[in-house]
Amino acid sequence: MISFDVTSLFTNVPLDRTFDIITTRIYDKEEITTQLSRSELVQLLTLCTKQVPFSFNDEIYIQQDGVAMGSPLGPVLANIFIVQLERETIPKLRDTVLGWNVMLMINAFDSKKQFTYELARDNTLTFLDTKIKWQHGHFETSVYRKDTNTDLYIHWESPAPHTWKRSTFRGLVYRAYTVCSEKRLIDQELEHLKTTFAGINGYPTKVVFSFAEKAFNQNSKRLSNQALLRLRRVSNSFSSFLKDVFL
Repeated sequence: MISFDVTSLFTNVPLDRTFDIITTRIYDKEEITTQLSRSELVQLLTLCTKQVPFSFNDEIYIQQDGVAMGSPLGPVLANIFIVQLERETIPKLRDTVLGWNVMLMINAFDSKKQFTYELARDNTLTFLDTKIKWQHGHFETSVYRKDTNTDLYIHWESPAPHTWKRSTFRGLVYRAYTVCSEKRLIDQELEHLKTTFAGINGYPTKVVFSFAEKAFNQNSKRLSNQALLRLRRVSNSFSSFLKDVFL
């Protein structure tokens, strides 16, 4: 397994090329209907990106290219550009895919966008907050934490609304159910969260177990048996695909 990561994604989005992708899909391919003209849309996109002022060392600057960090347009424009990269490069790949071949191709797509890569170790690869492992003929996924993780969250005794504390715990429990592919992995993650919040962050044990039970009931409805079976079928199908391609 191998993963590719874009260097400084948001701040290096090539705006002119991305604007061209957007206008082509809207006005030439008619994927979206709008009352704005092509020039009006480009003008608005330019106003929200290239003409954004910011200060540094008491000097005022204007953004020339890329999207400013924190801009709500950052993820949208970056996603549009990367999707186009995938659309144009993936069909060119042959049945036998070599990592260095892919690297050369995606780095040649645009000089402003360069990728790095990471190889799997012990059949395991991490991606964002997910650990992916090839185990017993299929992929297993679980929650990944960096070695520098401290498990420190908003403390129970902190002068913050209890709704924030409950939401923090519920969000992490929800992540356990959405990321972990096996029941035993979900159980391991839940035990870790219980220990973390009760032992490190000062949450009363009764509160932790009450939150965990409510979150379990909520997430059990979201992840029905059909959803879990569907997840397993997707995993097995992808495994078969990889065997056909690489073996």
